[in-house]
Amino acid sequence: MEALSLLPKDRQQVTFGQRRSKGLVDHVMPFDLISYVEGYNREATTHFQLASAVDTILGTCLQSQHRGGYIAGLGAGGRLHVTVTFNIDVRNVRCFEAPDTPPTETGCGNVLDTVPVSAERQIFGPKNNYGVEVVLPQVFRERKYPDPGCVIAVDPYGQQSMTASWLLVFAAANSVNAMCVRRGKEGRYVAYEFGLRKAVVGLYYRDPYRI
Repeated sequence: MEALSLLPKDRQQVTFGQRRSKGLVDHVMPFDLISYVEGYNREATTHFQLASAVDTILGTCLQSQHRGGYIAGLGAGGRLHVTVTFNIDVRNVRCFEAPDTPPTETGCGNVLDTVPVSAERQIFGPKNNYGVEVVLPQVFRERKYPDPGCVIAVDPYGQQSMTASWLLVFAAANSVNAMCVRRGKEGRYVAYEFGLRKAVVGLYYRDPYRI
């Protein structure tokens, strides 16, 4: 699985913390592509321990049950857990050449740090649709116009609504950052529900609403 291959596997101790501790720890949480780490306050572990946990989940849950999994109690204080989710289908990622300057992986990583990561299921869609709780489009920028550097845009597909969570939006954007932006391209993740296209999560250099 690509997420596992992207994880460092060294045994050097690194620290994890919540977003408010950025600059004081090595990694803020959630961390990584599809395998992410969550926990409380500040915690230390090694990349090797995290990679081993992901490998265990893949071997135990994916191969035998075709589903994701969860391991708790990691880190020096046992306060980290690793979740591998298969709600994100990397086959739904579409990469394409940027029309001029491509966004950077670091820049989009900074924008990802501003995307909510709640696992609460909510209804995403256009503001006039019945029952919508998160109005689309939603746009997150690295910098202000006219040179935002990286823009994450969450758009409805047509006028349709879908049930999702911000955590899935984060994971979708993270997969585009890893698979497209890392290779010097822009990209989109097309989200499906009941076999229908419902939303698009795109990473761009320029704001698509200010072209």
